[in-house]
Amino acid sequence: MDDNTDYRSIYSKEHIGAFDLPDGRDAIVTIERVTAKELHNPTKKERKPIVHFVGREKSLIVNATNGAILSSMFGPKIGGWKGKQIALYKTTTSGPGGQVVECVRIRPTPPKVEKEPSK
Repeated sequence: MDDNTDYRSIYSKEHIGAFDLPDGRDAIVTIERVTAKELHNPTKKERKPIVHFVGREKSLIVNATNGAILSSMFGPKIGGWKGKQIALYKTTTSGPGGQVVECVRIRPTPPKVEKEPSK
């Protein structure tokens, strides 16, 4: 851990937060599987998709915005998402009461995969 570590990343949370992502660049990840989980917040319980990534401890709670992006890229069936690469980035959105909050978004196009040079 270095001096640039965001204190929020130290807590043992199982899901990715914007603070887990690098500043100014995308995090390229590969979808391993999708599960469902009932989440509780102060006002309601919701069942949401959870995307797990190859080689990563933390998963991503798929909100409506990110779900629509995944569906537009790979189709609405979660079986079609497995093995696909996506680019995560941090940005901001309007939160409760109109306050600006950090969030995780998925780029609307798959990342370009660099191929190894032919021998």
